[in-house]
Amino acid sequence: MGASAVWRGTELENAYADILGGRMNGGFNDHGKDIVLADDEIPAVQVKSSLHFALEFLKESLKRRQFIPLCVGEPASRHEILTSLREYGAWVGYDIPNRGEVLDGIVRVKELCGA
Repeated sequence: MGASAVWRGTELENAYADILGGRMNGGFNDHGKDIVLADDEIPAVQVKSSLHFALEFLKESLKRRQFIPLCVGEPASRHEILTSLREYGAWVGYDIPNRGEVLDGIVRVKELCGA
């Protein structure tokens, strides 16, 4: 992974942490929990900058049978993100093509993981 991809990921994690009122959990070896929230229903989220990286994460979730709520792409308002996380287990930014289909796919992975 190039330095710009790491920077982009860190920048995006910071943005989500600020919007959601959470704290960053550290990067590599964070066990998929990029942002820790003070929320019993959604204790943590994984942040991915692109659909490509989100799909890799979801494949690993299926292997482990462990679903962690996921934010993909650019953030929106706190209300929009939290509503989507509660309803689908994910927020998919408006910058992600076919976001409705992506959300449907994430819901399916969530179900397969037993979450």
